[in-house]
Amino acid sequence: MTKAVFFILALSVLAGCGGAVQSAVPIQPKDSVIPVNPYLNASMIGQTWVFQNADATCTTTYRLKPAPSSSYFPAGSIVLNITKSSADCYWAYGTDQASIDFVLSPLADGSFNSLGWVAHFPGALPDWSPFHVYSQQVQTPAGAATPYMIVPAPTLDASSSIVIETTYDRWDFNGQNFNSFISGPPVATVYWKTAFYVVNGDAVSEQWEGVCGHEKWTFAPYRGLIAVEFPNDGSPSCPALPPNTSIHRVVN
Repeated sequence: MTKAVFFILALSVLAGCGGAVQSAVPIQPKDSVIPVNPYLNASMIGQTWVFQNADATCTTTYRLKPAPSSSYFPAGSIVLNITKSSADCYWAYGTDQASIDFVLSPLADGSFNSLGWVAHFPGALPDWSPFHVYSQQVQTPAGAATPYMIVPAPTLDASSSIVIETTYDRWDFNGQNFNSFISGPPVATVYWKTAFYVVNGDAVSEQWEGVCGHEKWTFAPYRGLIAVEFPNDGSPSCPALPPNTSIHRVVN
């Protein structure tokens, strides 16, 4: 089945809301082998998801957009445009006006991973950013499991859990770029692990990146992302973010 056909089929699914379910029942045309994902799908494009931190002092806003036509990102990719109201809020805690266009791309089983993103820093640069606007793209090293898994397949249910431990190769680009720019050796090879499991009918995507990165994203069926949390691993080399940094969805 072609990527274009998948994109058309995904657009035909109507997003709903309601109580949590233990497992998703994908809607599939008889000639389709790619299930529609209730946690993220093209029918959610155009939605705006608003989150607050724990003490309601700032908001984080996700705007879902179609990815621009690209020779790098496959058809059906979705951009999560993430902005925030103050520096001490997710994304890029401590950096004022930081925003990111985080691209999620569909896989054959209906899950989504990220192949790249574009970060924006209109004000002061964080110490880890090379440029005010820069693109990153990742690829799977030969023989490794697929990295940067973010959204589980719709077949995930309460009786199953999945752990993917792998790495990714990363390339950086000075400026905004949704198209292909990878050339030469990667800037870095980075450790990545994803754990998918179900809690109270919601899908949890727990992610570890590099030495210190650790986030837990929770998706509700037919609503999408509803929380991003930052578990404290207790490592003195990885200082924990303030407890109010975790965000929870407050508007639809």
